[in-house]
Amino acid sequence: MSMKKNLFLKSYFFSLSIFLFTFSQNILFSQSSRSNYMKGMFTSTIANKHFSAQSFLPIYQKGYTQLEIDMIIGSETEDENYIFSQPVKVCVDSKENIYVLDFQENCIKKYDTLGKYVKTISRAGKGPGEILNPSQMSIDSNDNIVTWDFGNMRLSFFSNDGDFLHSFNTTELIRLPEMIYNFKIGPDGHIYIETHISDYSGEAGGTLVKIIQFSQDFKDKRIIASARIKDNIYITKPVFTNVPVPFVPKLFWDIAPSGNIIIANSKDYTLEIFSPKIKLLHKVQHNAPKISVTEEDKKIYFDSMMGGISGGTASEGKMGAPDFIRRETKFPEFKPYFRYLIFDHEGYILIPTYEKENENYIYDVFTPDGNFLNRFKLPLLGLSIVAKGFIYELKTSKDGFPSIVRYRLR
Repeated sequence: MSMKKNLFLKSYFFSLSIFLFTFSQNILFSQSSRSNYMKGMFTSTIANKHFSAQSFLPIYQKGYTQLEIDMIIGSETEDENYIFSQPVKVCVDSKENIYVLDFQENCIKKYDTLGKYVKTISRAGKGPGEILNPSQMSIDSNDNIVTWDFGNMRLSFFSNDGDFLHSFNTTELIRLPEMIYNFKIGPDGHIYIETHISDYSGEAGGTLVKIIQFSQDFKDKRIIASARIKDNIYITKPVFTNVPVPFVPKLFWDIAPSGNIIIANSKDYTLEIFSPKIKLLHKVQHNAPKISVTEEDKKIYFDSMMGGISGGTASEGKMGAPDFIRRETKFPEFKPYFRYLIFDHEGYILIPTYEKENENYIYDVFTPDGNFLNRFKLPLLGLSIVAKGFIYELKTSKDGFPSIVRYRLR
């Protein structure tokens, strides 16, 4: 294997590990929420009741809220049906069934709306219906489950019951060194894929990011947006490796319940909303304060790194950045304007900023049309989605047990 290809694969998995680490941090609960966090297979405060989807608009208008734990799937248990090794994605279908994609276990676990285990879908392998190192999952308008896995470089389609339907080899669409980083399926069936191409030319390097729309049959292709992100610097001494750039501005995107696409750049806080026909509907540059990078930020950044290479030898499981990474890392003066974005179930756009007030972070809220609505305070959520009036988060406890936590806002 060539040095550049080896670095490419290493860089891809490093980026994935940073992605998993960033979105698996614990959040702070209110005292009332802590009492609901119980050990076991799954816990639910809703028993057999069914609630209509909660509208978050009154909460956004009020400007503050608290998270209330509604249900937990996972935590400490001996039942393997409720144990996750490395969950990377959670999705919810129209009937409120919950699906958890596990990168390490190479499978999807399905739970009903109360958190009760239903079945395991797929397994590790290269055969039909098998997946290998899956990193992404989406659910289409027919409640079919679609995954993308790095090991097979393909999209695999499963019915809602878990039956394998068909697969599509994405190397026919995306060729190395371009790599699929994320994908989603719109309500009209369009498939949206985010690709990354790494550039290994030292200081001038980085990643070219593209957001591409494909038709259902993959015959039509349209690039919606692209940007070059200076997320890595590549060095040759003391080893040939990549040095991540901290607090780098990025391109974020999501699909609204209406099918509209939002593209947002955290460098200048520009938001663009496109129709499924890729017609620009709204564009705005939001005015927001810049937040400085502090010495405490730098310490937390370095201390949170795990593993690495020091003197050419791997130091697996060792916390903290090696000395050469510390020397080569260059911090910006200011943080990006925001961390990420998501749509809620009604199409409102939620954007967590780096501004903090006590234990809460400031979220900017925009209407489905892209107009600024208000700011509200909420603990910082990790990898999460909003579905049917609930917030679902992939969370890791202090003891290292992954779980799925469902919240209500109150």
